[in-house]
Amino acid sequence: LFRSGQTMCPEDKWAEQFAQRDPSPDKIIINVGCNKGDDSVVWLERFDQHDFWHMKDWKARGMGGGFCKANLHPAKAAESSAEGSTVAVCVEAVPKTAKALVEGQKRLKYDDSEAPGKLHILHAAVTDVASPGQTVLFTDAPVGFEQAGLTTKGDYGQTRKFKWDLVPVPAYTVDGIAEKYGFPRVDILVIDTEGGDPAILRGSDKVLQTVRYLQFEVHRDIKGSHWDNTTLLSVVEELDGRGFDCYWAGNNGKLVSLTHCWTQSYEHRGMANVACAKRNDVWWEIMEEFCPGAELN
Repeated sequence: LFRSGQTMCPEDKWAEQFAQRDPSPDKIIINVGCNKGDDSVVWLERFDQHDFWHMKDWKARGMGGGFCKANLHPAKAAESSAEGSTVAVCVEAVPKTAKALVEGQKRLKYDDSEAPGKLHILHAAVTDVASPGQTVLFTDAPVGFEQAGLTTKGDYGQTRKFKWDLVPVPAYTVDGIAEKYGFPRVDILVIDTEGGDPAILRGSDKVLQTVRYLQFEVHRDIKGSHWDNTTLLSVVEELDGRGFDCYWAGNNGKLVSLTHCWTQSYEHRGMANVACAKRNDVWWEIMEEFCPGAELN
């Protein structure tokens, strides 16, 4: 059911359906490790009722692009008369990338206070514990660099050897980010931090109470990272206790259950992606439709 590489770049067809059955734009998204902003803009476009957000324009203006190919034409939401607007927080630790995100946002006028929705760019490194005003050292890498992550020693950018300097970066937990922006809840949490994901989930205790959809990266091959000494099973079991069903997120647009069809071979040592939904939510019902009998080949 699972081989290396089959969940490295998920084709999230299930997410395309979220805004068809639940089109209200009143959604809050936190995207940790957003890199060049692809996922944040795609989620904003999915729930856009005003044809304002466009991933193809984001890429055309010099943003977008990464290890996985961006979805340039996400499915549009069904028409909705519900009030509210979509808010996304794009959290990026690499200083040059965070600066480029702000510049790209301005070029497209995605920082317009009258825009139907909001894209926040937060330059921060995210961990499990952070006090107000705390900073940590992070790799001062080129724009778009994706291979720096949190170590078990609590520093950043040291899971692999780099030639770049380390610079101080503000530290937050996910709970702290939600508090910073005064969010009453968070609907979608996406994490991609090169080995730091288990620690970030630990710092999301309050946020996970309201999250409906969660996606994170598994990277058990990075020595010294939090995945190096955290089993995937322990994370899946913790999330199960919080009411989530989790799945391998396939490159082919299919899902394979981790919560209900666990096998030890899933303690894969390479890069993979997991998607989870809160049980009995309409989004969970959609994900279950992509799962029964599915294989990733």
